[in-house]
Amino acid sequence: MEKPDEARSRWTKEEDQMLIECKSRNPDQSWEKIAKLAGLNRTGKSCKERWKNHLGPNVKREKFSQEEDDSIICFQSLYGNSWASIAAHLPGRTDNDVKNRWYNHLNEKKLGRSTGDQPHTTQLFHLNHKIDPNASSSSSSSSIPTLVSASQEIASPWSTPELASLESEFMPTEEVTRFWSA
Repeated sequence: MEKPDEARSRWTKEEDQMLIECKSRNPDQSWEKIAKLAGLNRTGKSCKERWKNHLGPNVKREKFSQEEDDSIICFQSLYGNSWASIAAHLPGRTDNDVKNRWYNHLNEKKLGRSTGDQPHTTQLFHLNHKIDPNASSSSSSSSIPTLVSASQEIASPWSTPELASLESEFMPTEEVTRFWSA
């Protein structure tokens, strides 16, 4: 199928319906062939993306739950911006949905820059803190990470005793330091 000469506008309900009907009648056809059979002036790639992100039967369209938000924040700290890897842990959510949720809602909360509401419950806390639940309240309160201690640990990753011994092995030389400082 030839590419449309001009940039296409948003998908219409009629186009969505045509794509749904054609895909249900021809589930094993290529997307290029489906675009042609449906009579759409769209590319196969456009049809595939529309199906994958909006029309497919497994796509979840309701609002994100608090558990999904918490999972996105957790997995983003593990995988970075690998949205497909994160979406694989959230049934029915597409990588595009997860990416949009992160940039439009969660990124601000994760960094403690929420707009007037309570900070998100899963703000950056170092996961390797060992908190003894049986310790007295006065001694355990100093071991519970705060937002300040978490940000200090991010700025100085050698703050944990286990990693402090490795510091001398991985500290940059003066030459490398000068190169990166310039």
